[in-house]
Amino acid sequence: LIALQVSIIMTAHILFPKIDAVPATLSQTILKNLLREELGFTGVIVSDDLDMRAVSQMFAQKGTVAKAFNAGCDLLIISRNLPASNDDRIYHIASDFTDSLAQGSLTESVVTQSQARITQLLAATPQYPVTMLKEETFQQHAKLAIACSFP
Repeated sequence: LIALQVSIIMTAHILFPKIDAVPATLSQTILKNLLREELGFTGVIVSDDLDMRAVSQMFAQKGTVAKAFNAGCDLLIISRNLPASNDDRIYHIASDFTDSLAQGSLTESVVTQSQARITQLLAATPQYPVTMLKEETFQQHAKLAIACSFP
């Protein structure tokens, strides 16, 4: 897929203990060394969901956001699918990002490189005008849904 110039790849929180002791999402060895340098991937790397149990506790700790970006992630996904996931969790992750920048564990250079990759992806993505469906379409769909529902 990299040879075909795929533009975005999602990490997995899988462990490869013979390669690195941390999940792939946080692994510089996997994301930077292998994916970017050895395989030549230049597109956007997006994390898998940070609410997944494999990493959710890690992202409750300060400094983990910097580890993800320094490993090679450009975007982080938080789907809020855990019962404990709430606005406080999102604010914690956002403040971890800004704190990491302020403390220097995450550099502007890393963020600028991620931003450039994301900008390039967006520029290459076709943009279509947003249109609103007519109210009658919603009503027709509602009637179909009711007609198809099980007793």
